[in-house]
Parts: sequence; C-alpha cells; structure tokens
Amino acid sequence: MNKQEADLWLEYLDRIGDLIFFRDNEELNEFIVLNPLWVKRSMYDILDSNLIHEGVLRTEYLEAIWSGYNQFEREKLLALMLAYEFSYQHINLSTNAKSYLVPALFADKPAIPEHVENVFSYGLRFVYEPFLPAGTVNKLIVRLNEMIYQNLKWKNGCILHSVANGRLTYAEIEENWEQGWVDVRLGGADLEKMYSLVRKSLTTILSDLKKAKFVDQLQFAVQVGIGDHYESVKTIVNFGMEHQYGFLFGLETVRPSSKKPRPVLKRKVFVSYSTKDQPLKQQLLEGIAAHLSNLPNLEIEFWSDSNIKGGSDFEEDIEGAMRDSHAALILFSASYRSSTFITEVELPHFLKRRQQGSFVMIPVLMRYSSFSSFEPLANLNFFKTYQRDYGVSAPIGESEILPFEYLSEQDGIKDYQLNSYYQKLSEFIKTALS
Repeated sequence: MNKQEADLWLEYLDRIGDLIFFRDNEELNEFIVLNPLWVKRSMYDILDSNLIHEGVLRTEYLEAIWSGYNQFEREKLLALMLAYEFSYQHINLSTNAKSYLVPALFADKPAIPEHVENVFSYGLRFVYEPFLPAGTVNKLIVRLNEMIYQNLKWKNGCILHSVANGRLTYAEIEENWEQGWVDVRLGGADLEKMYSLVRKSLTTILSDLKKAKFVDQLQFAVQVGIGDHYESVKTIVNFGMEHQYGFLFGLETVRPSSKKPRPVLKRKVFVSYSTKDQPLKQQLLEGIAAHLSNLPNLEIEFWSDSNIKGGSDFEEDIEGAMRDSHAALILFSASYRSSTFITEVELPHFLKRRQQGSFVMIPVLMRYSSFSSFEPLANLNFFKTYQRDYGVSAPIGESEILPFEYLSEQDGIKDYQLNSYYQKLSEFIKTALS
C-alpha cells in the first residue's frame, strides 16, 4: 500500500471514529491516535480543572492538569486542542507570555455597553436542521478571535467588530443549542460585509463537520427578525422588502422611513492626567472642544479634577466620576506613569472595567516617554500622529509618535498645524466612543 492509499484509509478510519489523523496539520500529520478516548479524557481534564479561570489556560498549568502524560504527549494534546478548535493561542504583547483561551470555559454573558447595544438594528436567526452541533459558536470564536470587540466574549457568544474608513460595524453572535439556532444581531456601516463574514464562517464550520462525521443532512436556513417574530428570506422577497434588508441580497440597504431616529448617545469621559501636565491638558481639551461639539447622535462630556468644587471631598469626587464615566482619556507622560494615585487607584479601576468589556481607554502621548515599557498601557492603541505629518523638526525619529508637547511648545508651530492635530484626535475619540 502506497502513502496515498494509506492516507485515504487513515482519513476513513478517522471519519468513523476508530482513530484520529490530521493529514494536513504540520504538527500532527506524523501522529496517529489509535485510541480517541485518550483525547476525549484529556479534553475533559481541561474542562474539569479548577485552575482555569474564565477560560484562560496558562501553559504552567498543563503539567498539573495532564500530570499523567510526558512532555511529548502534552505538546501533541495542545496541538490537538488547536486543531479541533477547542481553544486558541493568546500572546501577551507586553510580557510575551503565552496562554490558551478555551471558549467553552468563558464566563457568562456580560452586560453589553449601551453604545454597542444602540447600534444593533437587524436580527437574524440561523436555524439548523435536524440539530445544531453543540459548540458551533465556540468554534467561530476561535476562528474570528481577532475581531472580538473589547473582550466582549462569553460561553457560546461574542461581539465582533470591523472598522473601515473610521466607521464601525458590529455583530452579536449567540448560540441557542437547545432551540437549535444561532442568533445574530447586526448594526453599523458595512452590514453586507459583516453578514457575509458570519454566514461564510458558519457555513465553513458546518461543511467541515459534515465532511468529518458523515452528517450530510445537516443544514441551516436564515430567518429575518421582523418585529417580535422571524420570517424566511423567501417571505422578505415575496413582500418586496429586499431593499430594507439589502445586505442579504447584495443590494443597498434602505432603512424604512418610519424607523425611529437613533437616540443621542451620551458619553462621559474621565480625563486622567498628571497635575504637572495641567497646562497641556487644558490646551488640549480646549483645542478638541470645537471638533467634538454638536455631533449627530453623540454627546461627549469631559470630566477632570478641575470640575471639583471648593469644599468637596477630592478623592470621593474623583472615585464617583470614575464610576460614572464610560471612557477615560489617558494623557500619558513620565509624570503620569510616576503618579502613585494614578497607578494605584485610577488605572486599576479603568483596566478592570475594560476587561469586563464595558469601558473604553483612549491613550494620548502628551510628553515623550516610552509607553511600551509601561505594562498597564503597553497593549493599548495609542493615538498615533507623527513628526512627518506636520513638518515639525523634533529630536525624535519621524516614524515615532509625536507627543503633543512638541506642537504646543515648539516655536514656529502654526495654528493650522495644531488644528490638524485636534481634528485627527477628535476623530480618534469619536471612533472609540461610537
């Protein structure tokens, strides 16, 4: 028997469950599992482990969880976890530490932020027949994990987002296994592209399962939410409503004129800064104020300690404002990173809320300081503007981020250059809060 014939037999035996063989996987194509129960028991060891918190499997836990296996076997089990889309790898960019995220062990669904909830305008339902394979959405989370919005993921569900030309599109995807369907909510700028991505991903997951397990009868049909019920796509066509749901048909989506106007989104932004940077902070807020006023559907209120009235309890007012805020504008500098109150009170509060998926952090480099070495903020997306954008002669490389202090304090800076900075920063803030 030649290799091609042997591979075909191995694939057949894999499909009927007699063994496990991944011919196209570089880490596993020379590895054949003759007892599939070995892998099943190992996966249950992961699911039953009390070392894993909210789905985060750290590499240092593996020896304890799989204590009965040697290093070679543990490496192959990890490769099998990834091949089966049971988990996906995550690398901390600041520490380079590697871990594995297991969607089946994620926490329960968190509260969806108001600014995301208000965007959703269409509901879809992918109805599976004769049954919905359990863990379908968990596999989708593994495949599309880089699109998850602000860590909004939970067991059997997530929020995806995409950005094009500064405009965001969101999708909430949630599995209802008992009912046999996957619910999807869409909203934002590019509905057609997001819908196509979700449908293609679910189709591919289903096709892979059908190919592997001889379940050719599995299929799904898309239904569209209308009011409090769902209708088939055929019904949408029969009622002549294609343009209201144009993203389903490759047409421009025309929203019904009777649709209620989108409510004004009110956002309170806590300004986190060092008091040594007070003049820069004040200049920056005044500069962006005009660009962020009278926005359609978005009202932004900036709060800083300058709002505290005489005689008030300083720390109590700050803590209250932190709790009430939807976002934080981080004005970073060397003084900022050395502030005890900021590092021990403000940042832990902001990072915890961001981890919960309900808070936005908007960092801006005020004075030159290496934020990449400051672990709490190292992984955040800083507002990026460069020396080359303004023709400024500054003692930093033209490809490095330009701190606001150079535009504020350097001689020869023109008003139009400062205004350009304010405009770009305002767009960055609007995108983060929308």
